[in-house]
Amino acid sequence: MTLPNPLGRRAPRLARRAAATGGVALALSIAGAVVDRAAFFEAWLASWLFVLGIALGSLVLLAIHELTGGDWGAVLGPQLDAAALTLPLVALLGVPLAFGLDVFPWTHADVVAMSAAVAAKHWYLNVPAFLARNAAALIVWSALALALCRPARVPRRAAVVALLVYFVTVTLAAVDWVASLVPEWYSSAIGIELGALQLVSAFAFVVSLTLMRRATVTPRQLHDLGNLLLTLVMTWAYFAFAQYLVVWGADLPHETSWYWARTQTSWRYLAIVIVVATFALPVAALLSRDIKRSRTGLAVVCAIVLAAAWCCTFWLIAPSLRPAGFALHWQDIGALLAVGGLWLAGVALVAQQSPRRVPAIEVSTHA
Repeated sequence: MTLPNPLGRRAPRLARRAAATGGVALALSIAGAVVDRAAFFEAWLASWLFVLGIALGSLVLLAIHELTGGDWGAVLGPQLDAAALTLPLVALLGVPLAFGLDVFPWTHADVVAMSAAVAAKHWYLNVPAFLARNAAALIVWSALALALCRPARVPRRAAVVALLVYFVTVTLAAVDWVASLVPEWYSSAIGIELGALQLVSAFAFVVSLTLMRRATVTPRQLHDLGNLLLTLVMTWAYFAFAQYLVVWGADLPHETSWYWARTQTSWRYLAIVIVVATFALPVAALLSRDIKRSRTGLAVVCAIVLAAAWCCTFWLIAPSLRPAGFALHWQDIGALLAVGGLWLAGVALVAQQSPRRVPAIEVSTHA
């Protein structure tokens, strides 16, 4: 049995395997939701936010390339298009979360009544407004992806609009999906930190997919991709550390409460893993010219960064819901396989159609 394809061709092997994995994991997750409803929605939120980050980050990278140019866009273009064009699918995968918003404390009347700070935010943090904001954002993001991923020449103003819209909406999304899990807490930098993480995740993913598809990438192009990944990793680390330094250094209870669960409990060990895998190891590896010019070496670094990006997304979500200490539920892995598998199948199907206007790249091993 093969997956249906709009072009009538046999679905690629990656799509078939990803869809099969995602389908089985989805069935197990739904069964698990019957037993532990809260664990299902907590796990689904973290995995969905991770996949959303890759799709959104790909959209931003497309807009940046439209404005700046560069050979890297020709190499990664088809994969960036494929990931960005799955935003409608990501929106569909986010629908279950609308039925599990009770994981957010501000949806409980007793929490609102007990905290003056939460009550003051109730005009913004309420279910109808939350659903309306995020539905509008997903629609706008999907429309921007369709505008940027087309065979015809993309007007530069469309890329400018995409970036401006992203900078506003990613902050709103970070406040809604991350910060509001601790509704007394706020940070003006959480949006830019999440945005930087999305760019790192997207770049690591599309480079991995490009190398997996065995597209022609010369050693010089590999070198450039390695340098770009190094830049994005260091940018994310800067924003993440700057926010931590400002918040923790200020030592204000309503601000440090968010970091307390992440640094003063067993969650700190995951934080150490994230620092090492998302920053220290990639930076050390990407300073090597030989690794940057090696397909295998760069692929390994991208795989480490991508896995660490999921850990980071999980770290942004889970400690707010499990403040006592590190806890990994089997549903966390099930949701990742379900959301990730179904989404990856969509990426593979879209990538087969190659909507990008650059010529198809053939396999070559020559510089």
